[in-house]
Amino acid sequence: MTFTTTALAMMALALWLMLIQPRRLAQQRVHAEVSLLEHAYQHQLMQLRALPAETQMHAQLAELARAPSLSTRSARLEALLAARGHQLEKWQPEAEPRMLTLQLAWPQFQPLFAELAQAATPFPSRFLLEAEQGRLRVSVWLEKQDAR
Repeated sequence: MTFTTTALAMMALALWLMLIQPRRLAQQRVHAEVSLLEHAYQHQLMQLRALPAETQMHAQLAELARAPSLSTRSARLEALLAARGHQLEKWQPEAEPRMLTLQLAWPQFQPLFAELAQAATPFPSRFLLEAEQGRLRVSVWLEKQDAR
């Protein structure tokens, strides 16, 4: 009987080592991974809750899209003047109305008004085109009633 009991115990041990122990170790690894994922999820959830509400962000974006600030539009006009500095002939920002004169080739003239529309003053109500030696002299008056 001792031999049978010993053989049975050995077989149970072998069965436990071959079948049950690897599954138990795999289950422990899965539990450890789930615990790490849960911790990462809680951290991300905490970060998400720290953000403003989606409706509040949409309202802020809509407000920004509706009314670009004067300083932003002014910066756009300054950027336009800086980009076209080599074409700039005259700029009178203190005059009333403000006046801008540029020397341009025809292909450079067409995008000018699109750029002005993005700046502090939209499409000017008055401008003067003069042909000079194969180029255009463009004078633009930026009047306050045109300002956005």
